[in-house]
Amino acid sequence: MSVHPPVKQLLFDFHTMPGNPDVGRNFDFERIARYFKDCGIDSVLFPFRCNQGFAYFPTQTGTVYPSLKFDLLGKMIEICHSLGIRLTAYTNATVCVDACIRHPSWSLKTPDHSEHDNTVCSNSPFTDHICAMLEEVTRKYDVDGIFLDFGYDKPCICENCLKGLGAEGIDWKNEPEKHHEFAIRSSMKKYRRMCEASLKYRRDILLCINGIPFEEKARESTHFEFECIPTGRWGYHQLPVFSHYLRNIGGKAVTNMTGRFHGGWGDFGGLRPEASLEYDVLYGTANGMGTTIGDHFHPRGDLYEPVMNLVKKTFAKLRSLDEWTLGAKPETEIAVVAPKIVLDGLAGSRDAVTGAARMLCELKQQFDILSDELDWPHDYKLLILPDETAIAPRLAEKIRRHLDRGGKIISSLYSGLEAKKDGTPRLLCPPTGENSVHTENENAMIAPELIESRDLPRNANADGADFVFPEWGLHFEGESPWDPAFLSAHEKIPEFPDMPITCIRRGSLVELSPGTERIAEYIAPYFNRVSRKTYYFQYLPPNNPTGKAAMTASDRVIHISFPVFSSYFESGRLEYRTLVKWALGRMLPNPLIRCENTPSFVKVFLTAQPGRKMIHVLSSFPEKRTPRTEVIEDRIGIEGMEIRVRLDSLKPKAFYIAPERKPVEFKREDGYLTAVLPKFDGYTLAVLEE
Repeated sequence: MSVHPPVKQLLFDFHTMPGNPDVGRNFDFERIARYFKDCGIDSVLFPFRCNQGFAYFPTQTGTVYPSLKFDLLGKMIEICHSLGIRLTAYTNATVCVDACIRHPSWSLKTPDHSEHDNTVCSNSPFTDHICAMLEEVTRKYDVDGIFLDFGYDKPCICENCLKGLGAEGIDWKNEPEKHHEFAIRSSMKKYRRMCEASLKYRRDILLCINGIPFEEKARESTHFEFECIPTGRWGYHQLPVFSHYLRNIGGKAVTNMTGRFHGGWGDFGGLRPEASLEYDVLYGTANGMGTTIGDHFHPRGDLYEPVMNLVKKTFAKLRSLDEWTLGAKPETEIAVVAPKIVLDGLAGSRDAVTGAARMLCELKQQFDILSDELDWPHDYKLLILPDETAIAPRLAEKIRRHLDRGGKIISSLYSGLEAKKDGTPRLLCPPTGENSVHTENENAMIAPELIESRDLPRNANADGADFVFPEWGLHFEGESPWDPAFLSAHEKIPEFPDMPITCIRRGSLVELSPGTERIAEYIAPYFNRVSRKTYYFQYLPPNNPTGKAAMTASDRVIHISFPVFSSYFESGRLEYRTLVKWALGRMLPNPLIRCENTPSFVKVFLTAQPGRKMIHVLSSFPEKRTPRTEVIEDRIGIEGMEIRVRLDSLKPKAFYIAPERKPVEFKREDGYLTAVLPKFDGYTLAVLEE
């Protein structure tokens, strides 16, 4: 079997509660084989041991599920290999209920007792146990891969951790940061041991680890799987970030792991609408990802025709596009650069990078997302540094090269400032109205509890930070004193409303160097918000212009002095997108794709193969139907959509709709191919060939 990463994969989540009397009784392997063949998949992901701790093969090191009467793992491998399909064996390396029941001392014990009793500590003997099981599976079976569901331990005070903390002189009660670092180091030590055990008997297998930051596992992983069921806890805002980010890490292939469930894992009776599952897989395909569709095997082996039909139809749609999607690479000219620690989820918030991704998708821009520690896969015309991308020395070298070759930059808030001396990120100011400063002001016009904006103490530039490069044309003064501030930009940006627009999050102040242009100005409120609730503090109208810039432009850099990207993600105020759209027009006047008068919810992605470019267009979008759940039910029809594709050196001879190869009339003008796409519902793929 080949070790190339999965392109079309079925995952069977199989975490069986204790007490099921009939596990495996009705498994119809001939029917299962027909299902796999009809799906046209190349890989299956199936557990050798589940989260409950039960094994599904005759193990000598673990606990076989009591009612299972045959080797289920072995039989699944046999069926898959008879069809030329690979099988990757799954286990959870963090959760094991059986081990915690049999060995309570193995459980992870957090200082605040917040962790469940089913999570094992990396410093416990469980690590020896799971490594022994991994060696047993790879020695006994011709598995094609190992998938380890894993994650960093939370800080633990079990007996083994206390010994380790004491040996390192860490006072866990008073040194929480060192305790946290100890937990991560313990997790990574276990991670490396599991990788070694997985490869001890089979060096030529796939190895995929879930749950720890992607850049940390790039060396050992053969590929990445991004787990995201948007109708579950992930939502629809995560895939746009990670599909554009993960493809740039070490050249690894990336698989988009979604599911047929309406809820999430464990939703046996959940069935997503066809348009919903199709949207997930086509979004991933349009961004160069493979597809994993998650399902459950009923413990007894029951198969549900509606589920099978949904999955088969979805894979059939993907197969019909293989000619234009396999091996295709996304074409990009913008890089959004965000702090790695934020993308890892270890500090701060992903609001800024998520807001940037949302804006750029709505504006039909072609972009990658990079961490501030990644090597860049190619040169970009434009960098976007959203809200909190401070510049450490390694990033500074790359930005200096980018500027020297004529590249442009859009930044906001703290982005562009030198990194803090202690290495911690410059995190966002709190949202307007939260943790606001209160001081008494005997001259207040209404009451002592209200504070005039000019009197509000602001966070001075405590560490003397400033913008690293002169191209910004700015000096940093510190945090804005106004809460809330308002924006005025109509004079320079006609599309911006001719009125003060609220900044929902506090910004910063900058001093302009000669030659730097003020694009937007802060308007002060009559009073700042305060923490007391005596008055209705949302009634705070704008007062007078401040003369202070909220947005500036030099020849090479446009800087927005408030957190425009995280504010957009939080509030969806279209005026924030208007500012960024204007900046894009100035810094990138001839983008790869132009789609005038196309609804903002329509997504457009450009990919390329030798001699041709593909334009993926998705028009379905989620509707929030409950406080927590977004649903895609319908494929939205689009008619008369004009698209312009920058040709560069491409000399088009044909333009058509795949897979039917239906010709579309086009014309060449001003360096672009211009065409009107035929009416489509939910998705279309247009192909431009030399």
